[in-house]
Amino acid sequence: MHSLPRLKLKCCCVDCLQRINWCEQQGGPKVPLEHAERKVPIPLIYMANRFQVLRGADKLSFYKLRDDAECSMCITTCCHTLMFADHPCYSGNVLVGMPAAATWQGLEEKEAEAYIQIQDWDPEDYVQLEPKLPGSYTDHMAAPEEKFGIAKPGSLEPDDKSLLMEIFGPFFSPPPEGPGIQFKDLPGAETPWNLGLAEDRSSKKLQLSDSSAAGGA
Repeated sequence: MHSLPRLKLKCCCVDCLQRINWCEQQGGPKVPLEHAERKVPIPLIYMANRFQVLRGADKLSFYKLRDDAECSMCITTCCHTLMFADHPCYSGNVLVGMPAAATWQGLEEKEAEAYIQIQDWDPEDYVQLEPKLPGSYTDHMAAPEEKFGIAKPGSLEPDDKSLLMEIFGPFFSPPPEGPGIQFKDLPGAETPWNLGLAEDRSSKKLQLSDSSAAGGA
């Protein structure tokens, strides 16, 4: 794995917390209290999708939270550490790691550039978060071409959407050539085990779904 992350973000979504909570419940690393209580968003580091497995390949397993979850997680069976995860939107270019749940030796520090999935965070609490950074969000009620947006730092006011490409540009750069493998090359990576976990009630997507169902009853 390359020592310099391509990007660092702070995630407000409920699924990231559910992933590392599940690992802890299986005996994995303890989730820091500030994240467990949703006081501080979970830091995410994005690395080029090319790495070498020096040992322990037989101890890597793959999971997803639920049937419709798109994110595939690589978790060790020996200590239930979430090593990294892949998502279709990464297009095979990057992998995401969660330093709140795993320690990466030799990984260089990088400043966070934005918050993501801010729709899952309490609005009043979100505008109080430090540092003040842009915040991307998903509007689950919008048309596909209008689904993604970004808010100004420390605000819920929409900003110029061109900033999305500026921030998420590293997602679109292919991994470097050279020795190593990619996520899809790991046995089982493309057929993750479904954990069947219910979506957290703080999910904006779930709240909208419930509201729509109630309105149609």
